[in-house]
Amino acid sequence: MNNTGEKHMGNLNTIFKQAKSVQEGFDRLAQLLLNETLLEANGIRYEIMEVEFYYYNNVEGDSKEHRDNFTHCHEQQGKSDTLYFHDSGIDITFGECYENKDKPMIVGGALIRSIRKAGSGEEPITGPLKVRSAIIDQGYQGATDSLYKLSVRLIGNAHSTSSCFKSSRIGLFSDDPETEKYIFKPYRYIKNDTELLERLLNEGNETHFLAWYLDRQSAEISEKKIKEKISDRLDYLKSPSFTKVKKKEKRESFLRYIDGKQKE
Repeated sequence: MNNTGEKHMGNLNTIFKQAKSVQEGFDRLAQLLLNETLLEANGIRYEIMEVEFYYYNNVEGDSKEHRDNFTHCHEQQGKSDTLYFHDSGIDITFGECYENKDKPMIVGGALIRSIRKAGSGEEPITGPLKVRSAIIDQGYQGATDSLYKLSVRLIGNAHSTSSCFKSSRIGLFSDDPETEKYIFKPYRYIKNDTELLERLLNEGNETHFLAWYLDRQSAEISEKKIKEKISDRLDYLKSPSFTKVKKKEKRESFLRYIDGKQKE
């Protein structure tokens, strides 16, 4: 498997470092990945439609010091412009260095959450594990003598002006106060595509509804429908049945955040 992405339109780590803050760096990378980059697997090109950013920097006093313990901190995330395949999906890396005796740890990855075959009009593939499976399955297409072969790379795409909006990342939980503060950071970027938004909305993950709540004006779905979905979801989150399938602490953390936003 060739999992090294081509350098394109500038090194991703360099682009990130040019930003004044971590959030601005994520904004810049999201614009590049969602609008100017394609993921190619054995010649099949995919539009990147949704990503989540993970970044860990333990350099004390650095303007981008950012100890997000949800980051895998894998050695490959200390590199830039590569594709890191792991148990949870595929990351596009933008790190700088991996910790050893002489260097600190500055690692980063953009988890690919949704893709669609470029120009196909097909339904988006949503969920990082489904994305990984779709890419890995390309290695079996047209294979001869049962040999598996997969070549994956990132390539430049004609510039698109599609907007995107942000939400917190999916499925994170921690009872550590220092780590919990990263749970609801707006580090997830979703392309403003009606078909994708409808699909995510119908999947019903509580973080999808948080996205709509925080940034619903940029979505192309009617506000009435969004409000109805949010109302239904909040009723469910506050119901006893929710605790049967989710940890109580995660539920309470989510509701605290929603309540705080409603009071702003």
